[in-house]
Amino acid sequence: MVPAQVPAERVAALRVAFDAMVADAGFLAEAQRSGLTVTPMTGSAVDREIAELYATPAGVLARARTIAGE
Repeated sequence: MVPAQVPAERVAALRVAFDAMVADAGFLAEAQRSGLTVTPMTGSAVDREIAELYATPAGVLARARTIAGE
């Protein structure tokens, strides 16, 4: 994740690099040796998830705050 003001071309480059890293056999082997599970999301999938979170109705948020004791 990067701040909103990061230029689009830099975001695109970071996404390409991230996708390459999580597909790299050496990275995956090291993750497995370390006992880590790699389940990456694409940048566009993260964008969708964040948009859904921000679209949460105010009533649902208020109820969640009540349940959480806020």
